[in-house]
Amino acid sequence: MASTASPEPTRVDATDDAAFWTRSLEDCIRTLDCGRNGLTSQEAEARLARFGPNSDKKGKRETALHAILRRLLEPLSLILFGAGLVSIATGDAVGGAIIVTILVISIGLDTFQEGHAAGAADDEVSHGVTLAKHRSPGASLRAYGKHLICINRTSPK
Repeated sequence: MASTASPEPTRVDATDDAAFWTRSLEDCIRTLDCGRNGLTSQEAEARLARFGPNSDKKGKRETALHAILRRLLEPLSLILFGAGLVSIATGDAVGGAIIVTILVISIGLDTFQEGHAAGAADDEVSHGVTLAKHRSPGASLRAYGKHLICINRTSPK
């Protein structure tokens, strides 16, 4: 097992041409600074404290008001809003009202659907993405020195 006294784990250079699945097991172990049985609980806790969780960074959620204003400032929305105002100003209040009403309904539905999709994506992330659902070829999971999951080790297409 690798020493826990090493100052910093070795990092793979992003410009390295060798794909991870073409590397030898020993090279992967050296790069990840771990042993053949993975990390001990203590090593995992130390890395969690040092590097933080292995998860995507949470983005800022857009407020509904900001989402509505962003949609109102889109070119098509501005054109439709202008057409509605011109229709009202030239005496076609019913036509102008219809254009503006359709624009308001469209922006409202779009804002609602986008908010619902963002909420669903946040739920997926907060519940954790399961390895079985989003696995890549050659994925393997080891915990507490036990091989828990092994998926066929083929190269990605």
